[in-house]
Amino acid sequence: MGGKGQGAPPPKAPLERIRSEPLRSSIILVSVPVLITLFTYFGSNDFFRRTYCAGEACGDFNGFVYHHLGAFFILGVCSAVLGGVLGFGPRQLGLGRGDWRYGLKFCVLAIPLLVVPITFAGSYTPDVALQYPAAKDALQSPGRFAIYTAFYLLYYVGWETFFRGYTLFGLAKRFGAWAAILIQTIPSTVIHTSIVASGKPFAETMGAVPTGIVLGWLTVRTGSIWYAFAIHASLGVLTDLWQYLHAHGML
Repeated sequence: MGGKGQGAPPPKAPLERIRSEPLRSSIILVSVPVLITLFTYFGSNDFFRRTYCAGEACGDFNGFVYHHLGAFFILGVCSAVLGGVLGFGPRQLGLGRGDWRYGLKFCVLAIPLLVVPITFAGSYTPDVALQYPAAKDALQSPGRFAIYTAFYLLYYVGWETFFRGYTLFGLAKRFGAWAAILIQTIPSTVIHTSIVASGKPFAETMGAVPTGIVLGWLTVRTGSIWYAFAIHASLGVLTDLWQYLHAHGML
């Protein structure tokens, strides 16, 4: 004897529902612009100046630290926590070492053959010299530059966790790897047009399109964000290092 409701599955618990597709990827798609907006409005150097100090008393270094910690916590930590709620473990968000042999080979080739010459040539262009380093106080001394670089690296951890980890891996199951790579490239490129009110040079913003695709592919290929982090961070740190060397007459 079979009643009509005999074979009906029991209703899912709330946590189980949000970890099931298509709801999970829908939450990710909504949370991406929400977190970017929170970062834009409350993680900026401008917000820091308006809220916590005024005029020259701030110094651009303090605002830089606030902004880069904002990226680490608002984009990185918040997306990792939300990813956990949605059922992603650290490795599923690309936070493990993944295929380290392939990733290491890629970085060993790409950084000296592509990143170093591209950033070195770019260091002689007026737009780059005007934009970097983001905190001109970093040019004062080697120690100041080292502290600046440390916060810059935190920024890239937050960035890669958010775009290449949470967004890419979070959407790959529903949309497929290549579609997820292209989807994460959209916000990671568009945010360069403002980077929280300051904006990036036009060439850098346009370059974020192929860079986002290549780093997205590398992340999927290795199953880890850390190789994209190494390349992205080397782009940023070397761009600033060349300006430091120019400022001290070493180039």
